[in-house]
Amino acid sequence: MNLRSITLMLLTAALVIAGPGLLQAQQRPEFEMKHHVDTTSGKIFWNRSVPFVVKLVSYYSDDEVTLSDDNEELIYFDSEGLNTIRSPWLVDPETKTPVYPQTDVIFKVYADGMTPVTSSSFSLSPVHKDDHDIYYGQNLLVDLKTSDQMSGVKELYYSINQRPYQPFTEPLGFSEEGDHQLKYFAVDHVGNAEEESVLEFTVDTNPPETFHSVTDIDVEKSIISTSSKITLDLEDNIAGVSKTFYSMDGGEKRLYKGGVIPVEHLEDGEHTLTYFSVDHVENTEEQKEFGFYMDRTAPITSSDVLGDRFVFEDKIYFSGRTKLKLTAVDNKSGVKEIRYSIDGGTYQPYTEPFYLPSVEGMHEIRFFAVDNISNTTGGEDGEITPEQFKHSVIREVFTDLVGPSVNHRFTGRFFPTRDTVFVCNETRINLSASDGESGLQYISYSIDDNREEIRYEEPFTIEKGGLHEIEFFAYDNVNNRNRSTFFCFLDDEPPAIYHTFSIPPLKGSQPDLPEGVDVYPSYVTVFLAAVDEVVGAEKIHYSVNGGQERRYDNPVEGFKVQEVNSLKIIAFDKLGNREEQEIQFYITD
Repeated sequence: MNLRSITLMLLTAALVIAGPGLLQAQQRPEFEMKHHVDTTSGKIFWNRSVPFVVKLVSYYSDDEVTLSDDNEELIYFDSEGLNTIRSPWLVDPETKTPVYPQTDVIFKVYADGMTPVTSSSFSLSPVHKDDHDIYYGQNLLVDLKTSDQMSGVKELYYSINQRPYQPFTEPLGFSEEGDHQLKYFAVDHVGNAEEESVLEFTVDTNPPETFHSVTDIDVEKSIISTSSKITLDLEDNIAGVSKTFYSMDGGEKRLYKGGVIPVEHLEDGEHTLTYFSVDHVENTEEQKEFGFYMDRTAPITSSDVLGDRFVFEDKIYFSGRTKLKLTAVDNKSGVKEIRYSIDGGTYQPYTEPFYLPSVEGMHEIRFFAVDNISNTTGGEDGEITPEQFKHSVIREVFTDLVGPSVNHRFTGRFFPTRDTVFVCNETRINLSASDGESGLQYISYSIDDNREEIRYEEPFTIEKGGLHEIEFFAYDNVNNRNRSTFFCFLDDEPPAIYHTFSIPPLKGSQPDLPEGVDVYPSYVTVFLAAVDEVVGAEKIHYSVNGGQERRYDNPVEGFKVQEVNSLKIIAFDKLGNREEQEIQFYITD
């Protein structure tokens, strides 16, 4: 038996045995530290952290002896890698003599105290990192690569989201959205286990969501105006939105940078806004569309006058009874409200026709209409306040609250006395009026109990004698009326005529005279008189025998002798009413 028959037995001083049963979540497996013989190369690997003893065992018998088995003098391999146990002699087993040339007997053992090294790689998925977290998108694969410099890797283990460890065989796919934790380590053939690596990351497989919001919109009909504001709201709860794009009516795709999407340049009519978002791991949202109608047309406003009005040149006149009615129509979204202001006052909602202030003079009425998407009559962009509107309708109105001033006068013969004016059939009544605001429209009058107004065209006379009440009215062009009343007395009766002879008629034999003709001497005189019970007699005229008419101032005398004389007497009252009387008488010698 030669030295080769001496078997070197390397025994572990201690063994660590794995616990029984399945590993619980997050429980790291434990591994037995033992030697490993590479069957290909024949190399022996020993865990460097495990002490060993040396035994000499007889090749021919059970005779053995243990060297250095004192526990206080445990033997360890002193370096990583190749370690040797050697004898300086090689002996021939038969002759028991050293072999020449002298050759060492070397027993080789490889000490292995180093753990494997494992790395991870992420592929097939976009990645996004921020200050705290890392995000991956769809189709994520995680591959683990491990190596060991000595005895080689026995097994590679991994655990996902605190589930039990299991051997790694192929790349790991992560399709479930959310936070993930990946732990892994490797162990070599002699029980060296690597410290576990912990990777934490988030998988985001769903695209972001984008929503549009619009101010000043008719939601039911999707109608907007130039003052409407369209904004996009972005939502992605994991990796976050990277970019948002939009286009109008299929035009150029634009990057949305926040704020308001401009619409004021759009024409009246139908339009479509298209938009979508992409998150930081390239999840892309399905394209969305918002169809709407751009209504650039403000309501059309108008005013109607209810009641009295008069237009002259560039001025319009109202009476105190006149109301102003406001109307607005809109071609698309409908009228939301009408507001008006009087004389620069506060704008107030229009609900029904209204009166102007009861203050005579010029007034300014401003009014505007707003449709349901805030288009306003001649309006501007911005918040809807009356001060921000250009008022397309400004109406200046003169409120005329006073009727015309009125007057009357008489032309021809009339006689005023006390509180009554006496007139005759030929006296003409003149009515007049004037109005300094809207102007005179017409004059009318009524006489006595006749309440039907007669349109005054020209001076008129009274036809029936007696006391009369004349009521007359003046209307201006907004039907303000002023009224006046006066009385007059129509005296159409002439005075009564009286005559008196200075002596009585003579009695006795008389010539053959017409019946009723008295005889008077040549020196007789005639006294004349007239009485008028209304206005009084004014004068008496007379003529003798068809001669010249004379005014009566003195008794009449100088008649023709021995003839029948004719005396014509004419009496006038103060209104020119005339009464005539003729008397005949005979003058003797």
